Amino acid sequence: MLMLCALGFLAGAVLLFVYGDPVFRPALGFGLAFSGFTFLSVLFPLADWPLRLLALLLVFSRRLRVADKLAVLALAPMLGLFSNAARIFFIVLLAAAAGDNYRLMHESVGIVLFFGTLAALWWLDAGLPERQAGSPEAQINSAIS
Repeated sequence: MLMLCALGFLAGAVLLFVYGDPVFRPALGFGLAFSGFTFLSVLFPLADWPLRLLALLLVFSRRLRVADKLAVLALAPMLGLFSNAARIFFIVLLAAAAGDNYRLMHESVGIVLFFGTLAALWWLDAGLPERQAGSPEAQINSAIS
């Protein structure tokens, strides 16, 4: 990641070397902008942590069977991946029709799909039956939940 950020400053340094002092501010701005964008691009995969955290909270806050907990934990990342692919698909599909309102459309699609994914994750977890307190499985697995 540091190498990618350094690449932005290298490009700015080349501009400064070729054109001299008059381009110092634009070259510095270019280096900072490119490095910041690269930094965010590398860290973007971590942005789905709220979905992972919510999946963990939902799974471990309910008294589910171990198999159900594992199923939700396995399906949550797949649901997030599908939702992200759907977000990209709808943004590309609607980009030409958005015109001057592209940013509004981009944010709207992203927000709707993010909260839709949260709702789907909630529905997935809420649809599973809780185990009964007196069942043999509840006594065996009491240390897990």
